[in-house]
Amino acid sequence: MAEEKLDLARAGELACEAIRKAVPHAFATMAGVDAVLDVEADGQPVEQDLRCVAGVIGWVGSLSGTGMLECTPEFACTLANLMLGTEEKTLTPEALDAVAEMTNIIFGCMKTDLEPLVGPMALSVPTIISGTDVQMRTSGERIAVFRIGVDASRLRVRLYLNQMEERRGALGQYWTLSCEPAK
Repeated sequence: MAEEKLDLARAGELACEAIRKAVPHAFATMAGVDAVLDVEADGQPVEQDLRCVAGVIGWVGSLSGTGMLECTPEFACTLANLMLGTEEKTLTPEALDAVAEMTNIIFGCMKTDLEPLVGPMALSVPTIISGTDVQMRTSGERIAVFRIGVDASRLRVRLYLNQMEERRGALGQYWTLSCEPAK
């Protein structure tokens, strides 16, 4: 690991390079399809489909952040069918698991590529969010939003990063808060 601290801008560039490499490889290996990436212009609003399935994963270390893989319920079914050899037409637990696994692979590859430069990071288990009119927000600086084309389907990968100023162990940095809505 380099003695010099990697600034957030450079870490973001390296993370984007890792994602550009991981996405096509993950889709080709796990689903047998070509995935074409395009980065949305900085400052461009992030369009969101009203119906969404999203894999959300976080990591902590000297560099922490959140990654999201978003798709439609139809593509989640397609992904599961490609990965598992099934022919489901409805959103099943296996379809949600397929999105979670693809999220884990993409951001796990990014983590592996960055660790020699930023030090050890701990990766969370992916969380799946699905529903209609779902809006997601995370802390951290939005580094990039990648549009992904797989055949006629459109997906999106979002990358958010933070740089930890103080040195704590990875587990000491990871906090989860769960709230129930008031009835």
